Amino acid sequence: MNCFSRNVGTSLSFAAFALLGLAGAASAADQPVTVAQPAAKIVDSMSADGQNIAAAPVSFGVRGPGNGCGLGATVCQERGGAGVLTVTDPRASNLSFANGFLVADNFQPSINSSITSVCFWGYYGPASVNGTPPVAGAEGFRIRLYTNSLGVPATQVAEWFAGANFLTGDVPTPGVTLTRNAAIGVPTGAAVPAGTTMYTWTATVPATAVTAGTCYWLEISAASVGNVDQRFRWIDATSTSPNDGVTLQVAATGTYSFTSIVNSFDRAFCIGFNNAATLVSPSCQVPPAATNNSCSASIALTAGSPAITAATYRSALTVAPFCGTSAVGTATLWYRTTGNGTTYTLNTCGAGTDAAFDTVVNVYCTTTSCGTNCATACGTSNTGLFCVANNDDSDTCAVGSVHSSVSWPTVNGRNYIIAVFGYSNQVPAVGTIEIALTSDGVQSNNTAACVSDRCPVSLAGITVETDACGVSNNSACDGTSVGQFVIGTAFGGTSYNTGNTRDFDYWHFNGTVPDTTGNGTTWYLANYAVEFPGLMVFYSGACTAGAAPQLGAALADYRAFNGQCGVRGIYVEATAGLDFWVNPIINEFGGVPCAAGNNNYSITVTQPPVGACCAPGFNCTTSPQAICTGTVGAIWTSGATCAPTDPCSGTCCVGTTCTVESVNTCTGTYTAGGSSCTPSPCAIPGVCCRGATCNTTITTAGACTATGQAGAFFATGGSTCNVGLISNTPCCYANYDKIGGIAVADIFAFLNDWFASSPFANTGGNGNAATLSVTNIFDFLSNWFNGGC
Repeated sequence: MNCFSRNVGTSLSFAAFALLGLAGAASAADQPVTVAQPAAKIVDSMSADGQNIAAAPVSFGVRGPGNGCGLGATVCQERGGAGVLTVTDPRASNLSFANGFLVADNFQPSINSSITSVCFWGYYGPASVNGTPPVAGAEGFRIRLYTNSLGVPATQVAEWFAGANFLTGDVPTPGVTLTRNAAIGVPTGAAVPAGTTMYTWTATVPATAVTAGTCYWLEISAASVGNVDQRFRWIDATSTSPNDGVTLQVAATGTYSFTSIVNSFDRAFCIGFNNAATLVSPSCQVPPAATNNSCSASIALTAGSPAITAATYRSALTVAPFCGTSAVGTATLWYRTTGNGTTYTLNTCGAGTDAAFDTVVNVYCTTTSCGTNCATACGTSNTGLFCVANNDDSDTCAVGSVHSSVSWPTVNGRNYIIAVFGYSNQVPAVGTIEIALTSDGVQSNNTAACVSDRCPVSLAGITVETDACGVSNNSACDGTSVGQFVIGTAFGGTSYNTGNTRDFDYWHFNGTVPDTTGNGTTWYLANYAVEFPGLMVFYSGACTAGAAPQLGAALADYRAFNGQCGVRGIYVEATAGLDFWVNPIINEFGGVPCAAGNNNYSITVTQPPVGACCAPGFNCTTSPQAICTGTVGAIWTSGATCAPTDPCSGTCCVGTTCTVESVNTCTGTYTAGGSSCTPSPCAIPGVCCRGATCNTTITTAGACTATGQAGAFFATGGSTCNVGLISNTPCCYANYDKIGGIAVADIFAFLNDWFASSPFANTGGNGNAATLSVTNIFDFLSNWFNGGC
């Protein structure tokens, strides 16, 4: 079909066609417009004789710039207006890389019908950064149709693989064709890199029945792009009807839920039906959007008033300053209150908060009064907000609770803005909340100024990235403006985000990583200062398709350690001879975009001295002292290496058997620094006493008290036979129990053995006679009273 409501006869000139097309494109609303054409001959497709219907006007649907679908406005939600190619929300939709997303939009047919084609708008990542996108005929998409249940896609109705190239391993669906239509322009927008080209694609599909009045969800995902930065973007629509401002996003391996509702962005697509069906505003049981979904639209709360309930299901994801380490990263509700000089507490502990909903509360002060509208107090992109207090999980609600409670001393008359949202790494990240604000009624005498809690990071005099906000050419390791750093010289920049896009700044070591450990690596220390909670990610290896092998990542929070500002360090071991990269990232879609004094960072990489580290249970390792001494029992030797000799070798005793080996292979008692088993450190010191005879050649208790050796015992108090009748003589019978010196306890110990007929009570024997007599008692007591042996 073409753009007309009827087939146009040959008397309508091509010039008139072009003129009418431009007239239609001048309107931004996606509604039919009527343009009268005197004497135009209209041929009714149902008329057999081609009669002239002079009184009938010619109807056109308003078309977006270069509409490539060839379908009428009544079956489209599309890019409307004249020359409008600005993209507000270019959400990615890919199957063929690890962190791809699915994006679904809803629609509803006016009458029972069958779908025969789907046309959609989109573009790939910029060729200037990420390589050439697939050419027409060498690309593939997966198109799915779902029913609706409680506002989210539920049961899959149909799945079509359209195209010829599927990195996901799938094959084209029989009877499905894919056509990439002519390019229709270069989209622009805050999150759209330069050099992109927008297209429409048309997929013809087997006739699939749909029912009037039923909500359906359409999901379109690319399956022919494996590079995360080149991923396919399904473009948002700008026409006003039949859109409802709701799409859903979920990870490629996830399931749609309220967590992924995205507001105010419909997708641009058209659906071809086999009859006169149109698209109507879908009724899909989607929860209503919150009215207080921005700082400027915050709702006033009064301390002590009854608790209120609300839901974040369709609230917006707003860019706002970090508060402590809590980034505003999910759908947010906004409130405001005025201090009265007492301590306020706001909590989400009530029964009206979903049990599994992990809430977060950020409290900000403002320097400007709100009145009925807080736009001025909030500032541009919420730059007028300064963190006062925050809480994620609070035991005040209940031990182990994921709900929140935060208290702060208020200044009389000062306005406070409160953001309530879900912790983004939990599911669900949206839900129902019960909010209570109370006062303790006690004057706090707080007069503190409303200022930023940030840890200022100066960029003066250091190497700074050159990218502008919203246009990042160093977000991949092969970007056009990746920074180069040298050891010992500070570098940094501003890590922005725009609400939908985070800035990834790659920095490349401008040198060759040496081998300083003898193990093919070098240790580096990255000292950093940041103004945002984030991550410091490190890579080692060649950059391939915008990515390099990751070594690891560490938290880089501006107040992570005891709430104090300062420079912190991260040790990282890089591979010798390979490229080395540092990549600071804001860990959430939060913060103030591109605002000076909010998202700055500074990094200095140094090469710390290394030494040999000997730690129990480990091989010898070469590392910085801080890495070594973090292990209990480790010994670090500056400048020493583990090769060619191992400074961690020592003696290993398994019983009385001695070996010289490494600490990590010893299965017994390890002694560092030993290099010889002669004399053996594993011999058990002691002597064998048989009667009054002391023998040092029998070194085990079992051999000393062998069968037939009555009266023998093994003394472990020394390794030599003492001379004289003194109490510490190994074979001193007066010190019978060998505990301390000669004491009364020795008498009881001896008598217990004598009455038990123990051969060890044969004090006067020579170790051969097992028969006990009263004489043994007198002998023992004589020795005991004489203090001798």
